[in-house]
Amino acid sequence: AEMGNSGTRPKHSRPLQRLQSFRGNPEGSILMITNEHTKVFTFEPRQTFMIAYGIDKQTSPQFSHRTLSSVTVRGANQVCTALIDKGAVPKENVTLFAASKDTSMCTLAGMKQTFLEQASRVGEKGIFIFHFSGHGIKVANEWGLAPADYDYTTATYLTGSVLNHWLLESKCKARRVLFALDCCYAGGLAEELTSGDIELRPGLYVLSACTAFETSLVVGPLGHSIFAYFLAYALRVSPFPPGKLPMAQVFKECGTLCTALSSLLISYKSTLGLKFGTMQPELRHTVDLHSSVRSWVEESLKLTPG
Repeated sequence: AEMGNSGTRPKHSRPLQRLQSFRGNPEGSILMITNEHTKVFTFEPRQTFMIAYGIDKQTSPQFSHRTLSSVTVRGANQVCTALIDKGAVPKENVTLFAASKDTSMCTLAGMKQTFLEQASRVGEKGIFIFHFSGHGIKVANEWGLAPADYDYTTATYLTGSVLNHWLLESKCKARRVLFALDCCYAGGLAEELTSGDIELRPGLYVLSACTAFETSLVVGPLGHSIFAYFLAYALRVSPFPPGKLPMAQVFKECGTLCTALSSLLISYKSTLGLKFGTMQPELRHTVDLHSSVRSWVEESLKLTPG
């Protein structure tokens, strides 16, 4: 299923460090792009803050027909919960806005307000985490996110440059900043975030559900996007004592599982009726498929060194 609009790859003014790139079938990639190389984040949970948006409602008449389901909110919520449960981040430090309930907070203006508020609260030993689940937008040679009030105009979508300026404006003191982008064409925005026209702060990490030219997959039986489902899973199963986030391992675990499942689903596309044009793909025999995929993945993990 798709969360996104396509074109040329953005130019970047400085080298990127792509830690790993899992590429297989067209819809099966997850990227982490960063300007440093730290495998384990050491942080203070009480100084760490997260803000997440699940855009399950589009308010503009021009774009309302592209409204996504509550799966966007469920995915974001799973990641938030994993951070609270495994990372010992206080619940009050983690905020999730759902467009269907908190519409004003999920417009472009509302996102700016809440982003600045949350980012400014992070301490020097903390991490600032931004999670977005919704539509990714590709306009000419620029990538962006679609807030709840997106109306096909450049004035209503959120680019990497704007996010970087928000980060500067907030005077965020965080030791590290993590963006998790669960949307179509996320890789394009990830590259823009790490190669903007302003001086980048150190410790910037961007996780994207797919590359700049791919769509993000959602699977009905999971009730989540593949990316959010396995990101939350990776956070839960990785050795994650309070104050230490094994980012490289989380990324590897999430990426491997995303690629395994998306590859299997795409290979079944013709026989199981997987429809990429809808938010909830129609999968016949979903119980058998889910069971098979789960057992296959579990067996794969046993055979994987380390």
